[in-house]
Amino acid sequence: MSLIATSRDERENAAQWLASLMNGNRLPDEIILVDSGSQDGTYELLNQLAIQCPIPLIVISAPGKNIAEGRNLAISQAQHETIAVTDFGCRPQGGWLEKLIAPFEIDPVTQVVAGVYQAVDREGHSIERRRWQRIEQLKPQDYLPSSRSIAFIKAAWQAAGGYPEWLSITGEDTYFAMELQRTASHWVFVPEAIVNWQAPESMVAYWRKQRYWSLGDGEAGLNATYYWRLAQRYGLAILGSLIGVAFLLIGGMLSAWLPFSIAVIGLLLLAISILAKTRNSGIRPGELVLEAGGQLAQLAGYLQGIRNRPMVDQRRQASLEGIFIVLAVVPIDDTGGGARSAQIAREMILRGYLVIYLNQYPSYENVDLKLQICHPNLIVRRFSGFSLERFKAGIHPDLWGRKSGALIELPEPDFLPLILALKQLGATIIYDRLDDWSSTLGGSWYSLDAEKNIVAQADVLVATAPVLLKHLEAISDKTAYLLPNAVNQRLFVPDRSYARPQDLPDWSTPLIIYTGALWGDWFDWDLLIGIAKECAQINFVLIGDYGNQCPESLPNLYFLGLKPQTALPAYLAHAQVTFIPWKRNAVTEATSPLKLYEYLAMRKPVVAPDLPHLQDIPYVFLSRNLEEYVSNIQQALQVEIDTTKVDEFIYQNSWQVRVDQIIGLLRQC
Repeated sequence: MSLIATSRDERENAAQWLASLMNGNRLPDEIILVDSGSQDGTYELLNQLAIQCPIPLIVISAPGKNIAEGRNLAISQAQHETIAVTDFGCRPQGGWLEKLIAPFEIDPVTQVVAGVYQAVDREGHSIERRRWQRIEQLKPQDYLPSSRSIAFIKAAWQAAGGYPEWLSITGEDTYFAMELQRTASHWVFVPEAIVNWQAPESMVAYWRKQRYWSLGDGEAGLNATYYWRLAQRYGLAILGSLIGVAFLLIGGMLSAWLPFSIAVIGLLLLAISILAKTRNSGIRPGELVLEAGGQLAQLAGYLQGIRNRPMVDQRRQASLEGIFIVLAVVPIDDTGGGARSAQIAREMILRGYLVIYLNQYPSYENVDLKLQICHPNLIVRRFSGFSLERFKAGIHPDLWGRKSGALIELPEPDFLPLILALKQLGATIIYDRLDDWSSTLGGSWYSLDAEKNIVAQADVLVATAPVLLKHLEAISDKTAYLLPNAVNQRLFVPDRSYARPQDLPDWSTPLIIYTGALWGDWFDWDLLIGIAKECAQINFVLIGDYGNQCPESLPNLYFLGLKPQTALPAYLAHAQVTFIPWKRNAVTEATSPLKLYEYLAMRKPVVAPDLPHLQDIPYVFLSRNLEEYVSNIQQALQVEIDTTKVDEFIYQNSWQVRVDQIIGLLRQC
């Protein structure tokens, strides 16, 4: 586990901060500190402390970096998957780090652990302010952790887009926590993991801190409803006060009792209203000025943040590599979020691209997993609802000048106008033929002429299987490239410990797993039933969208339904063998089985149909009929995997490598 923090001008505080960490029961395995250009000797002192530190302490000098940039830099340099974050202005209470890290050790699927902070003065006494969290009032379902006390795995940090470096000063931890909420599903709330935060004590310092925090909210567009309510409340109060004063002045100048009386009554009613709200909300009258001033400071900071947004947007877009548009068949969350286009989109995001994912068709799955595949740099729309002109209005023109591209996943005639418009903007068009659309997959919509039109506009042609490559070469004089499917090595990690899913059958019986589609004329139900009958001593688990389409019910066949792609490694980890019960036909001869790469990534042997393009892949047992499937299953159960051999194959067939190839093709054009 790596602990990270950022520093700037913390010389007086640094030694005590480090000592407080060393006093804990659980020490980090390394500490990475990023100093953003201290002028008081903090960097030099931290390097001296690193020599004496009993654990590795790495100090990185990064002058000019803001907090978000510093944290991202520290995390990128961390050697461990689990990251704990705190601040120099905090002191951990007893057992803080041990309690914060424990959920990861208890349950390996944990992605985020939310600790808490307690505001204290210089003497360590608790300070209560209405805008600071009170531990006893926190609700786990609504709680957004501060980066004073939080831990997460690197994969969650990556999925959330990291800390937002484009914000000026503050708001980065709130924005990051909100993105974690959207992208990470396995959270643990640990209110006992407490750090003491030295809070501003004076009224002016409190107001300054409120304005400082709200500036980031305004820049990021966070909590707009809260600030709108503040504006309404104080706007009406100020307006009422101005009207009351006006009536007072009019009454005094005219010596008229009516306007004077109206003014006095109005101001009294305003005062009574404020006092009533104060009493109902539990604020003591003495706190009214402090809290009212703090809320006005929040409004001022938020409005300044709004004024900063054009500059912030420009800074955010300046950090992007370019724009990458995916014109896909189905939504990004279809098939559990594991489709080829979704994998490429996620990897392009990690490479710094703004990705626009447009699907032509809705999902036709029986189960809605309610997945939230999202990222600050991901825009997901139905193709029919996307307007390029509206999108361009929010994009800095310089961004189109960088190397941007569009991946076309199917030869849909409706795509052609957008393709032509994107070419005019300078985007490189990649046509990706991933299936044989002239088969049953193409249905009634496929047109060879329409495909030729799209191929003619494409700058790059790629295919997932050799037969598809030949098709592209036959209809075009352009060079086509073979880019088979691949695997997400960040997700499918064989050396990680996975808890056994509760819906798996008896652990004492050999287990063989299939994951993927359970429909179409390529899935061989007769073969599956034959295998299950011949191997009655083996349990066969099938994970995919299931609607009782299996023609027979057998005691060793288990249909577990559709699962998110993120859940699959745990199932595969507990299998002995994997299999693909497909027919050999036009569809499968043109298919690069994505699942095969995921199986091998988890170091599981694969029993598959005898397809030419699957030859020479390690630990894939090719089978032509029922007898060979049964025989190969028995062999696969006995085989010993050479991890070096299979890991090398997976390294060459990861989505990182595939996207390297795609980016290379973009840059050639």
